Amino acid sequence: MSYGTNPFALGGWNNPGNPASINSNENRIYSNLPINALQGLQAFNGQQMTGPRPSFSTYRFVHPAAPYIPTAPVDTLNSIVVDAYNQPRFLISTATQGYGNPAIGGPQPASMFTSMTSSNPQIGQISLVEWFRHPVAQLANVFQRQLISTILQVRSASTVVLNVGRRSYQWVRNPGDQQMYFFDASFNPPELMAIASREAAGTVMLNVSPTAPLEVIVFSSALLLSGRTLD
Repeated sequence: MSYGTNPFALGGWNNPGNPASINSNENRIYSNLPINALQGLQAFNGQQMTGPRPSFSTYRFVHPAAPYIPTAPVDTLNSIVVDAYNQPRFLISTATQGYGNPAIGGPQPASMFTSMTSSNPQIGQISLVEWFRHPVAQLANVFQRQLISTILQVRSASTVVLNVGRRSYQWVRNPGDQQMYFFDASFNPPELMAIASREAAGTVMLNVSPTAPLEVIVFSSALLLSGRTLD
C-alpha cells in the first residue's frame, strides 16, 4: 500500500465537500486500514487514551451556518473553530478564484484556495493552501510556502509527522478508540498534546494541551480530516 497521500482520508471521515470521501456518519477515522506503527509509541502502552485530559482546552470545528441536516459532518475546510465558550477563534474557508489577465492570452483556469484567519483582526490570515495538482501551503511564522507533502510527512497508514523547528510532532490513530492523537515526539515517551474526535452532532472536537502549538494543530487537523488528497 502506498502512503504518499492522506491516510486519514482513505477510509476516513465523511467530508460533504469531497465526493471521494466516505458517505457515513460513523465516529471513525479510517478503520479499514492496517495499523502497524503504534508498537513503538510507549505513550499507548497500558494507558486508556479516551476522553479529554483535565487540563486540556476544548475547541470544535463547527458549520459556518446551520446545515440542512443537523448531524451532517462538518467540512473542516469550510468551518469555524470555536473555543469552550463557543467564541470563534479561527475561520477556515475555501473558495475558487480565477486568475490571469484576459487581455494576455485569455483567462486562466480557476484555482481553489483555503485560508485560515484568526478572529483577532490584528492577526488576520494565518495560513493559505493552494490546491494545485500538488497542493502547497504556508502557516505564518511556522511553515514557509511549500508542498503539503513536505509539511505533513506520511510515514504509515497511521502516522503523519510534522517537523517544526527542533520539534517533531506526530498525528497518530489509536486502533482501540477511533480517535486521532497529536504527540510531541521529541520526548521519550512522546508527550500527548491533543486529541481529535468526531462527535455525534457532526462537529470535530479538539482537546488541546495548554502547552501545545494550537495553530499547528488546527491547521494540520483541518487538512488531515478534510478527505482531500494532500500530495
